Amino acid sequence: MTAMSAKNPNGKLLVPHVGGAEPYPTDALEVAVPGALGITCAAGHSFPRPRTVARDGFDTCTCGQPPGPSIAVLRDDAWLVEDVNAAGTRQWWHASTQSALTLSGRQFVHLGSREAAADRANYLLHRAVHSGRTIEVFLYSTRLRPDARVHLDVLVEEPMAGSDHTHAESLLSGADAVRYVNATEAPGSVSLVARAEALEPLTAHGVMSS
Repeated sequence: MTAMSAKNPNGKLLVPHVGGAEPYPTDALEVAVPGALGITCAAGHSFPRPRTVARDGFDTCTCGQPPGPSIAVLRDDAWLVEDVNAAGTRQWWHASTQSALTLSGRQFVHLGSREAAADRANYLLHRAVHSGRTIEVFLYSTRLRPDARVHLDVLVEEPMAGSDHTHAESLLSGADAVRYVNATEAPGSVSLVARAEALEPLTAHGVMSS
């Protein structure tokens, strides 16, 4: 694995019009408590993991409060933040409604832990049920190729900012993959956006249906 630092010319990690993500302070790593997601409500209560019901929109604590502004890294994933080379040793997962997904023709792929992929699948299934549709979601896994260049910086998503606000693709100038702390699926887990060409072929692992 090759570690890369590829900030844009103005020294920021994201282009000015892209919001919802910023560098994670790896020198002051905050780790979630055992058995909890990386988010807490405004009153300081933890959210248990894994999620046991499909998610529709954002989490709300049993006390009625939404997640607070900070996010901690899941205890399982702290090593992926602390060691840039760890990304190359991890199996990465992806959820898709495509039954025969390949990397052909794709420029970027967002990947995460198996827990995050299942969370994404549950969200898609739950949304389909609420709209009266029946869908299937397929789980895939892959790994980074040995020569993939991983960005030195780690991004962190902003809780409550929405499911499509991470644009780490803007960092992939001279790097093949960027790590980010996921605030949307399995909050606190470490995810990855990578160039498709830097990934091994996808392996299919089954289907979830609504």
